[in-house]
Amino acid sequence: MPMTAVESHAEDAGKPVTLLGAEGAAAPASGIALCLSGGGYRAMVFHLGVLWRLNDAGLLGRLDRISSVSGGSITAAWLAGSWRGLALDQGTPSPLFRERVIDPIRRVAGTTIDVWKARRYVSCHPLPGVLHVANLRLRQV
Repeated sequence: MPMTAVESHAEDAGKPVTLLGAEGAAAPASGIALCLSGGGYRAMVFHLGVLWRLNDAGLLGRLDRISSVSGGSITAAWLAGSWRGLALDQGTPSPLFRERVIDPIRRVAGTTIDVWKARRYVSCHPLPGVLHVANLRLRQV
């Protein structure tokens, strides 16, 4: 009798991580990665502090890749957009980090978004050909 998906996952739970994909797939590349988790504005600001410390320690320029979700992605996206202008050198902090990353993200974090006003605006000013969630009427099932 074949195993169910749950049984298969339970069996694999105690094993080390294995590569997915075709047989003989290349091993993961070596390097330094940073993962930034989600959590909205709080995560965005928390990760800003992490990046700030990595920069001060001269480690930010040594990163090979960044993975992020949700609020961490806001910080990661801003960093990616600023990366070339930071003049990062391995082992040396960027003197432009505060101006190009810290200050702009702090301004975003200090902005309050009034969801109800935004929703009302979208409802009153729809763009032609664009479906807005605020314009949808839900019906009970």
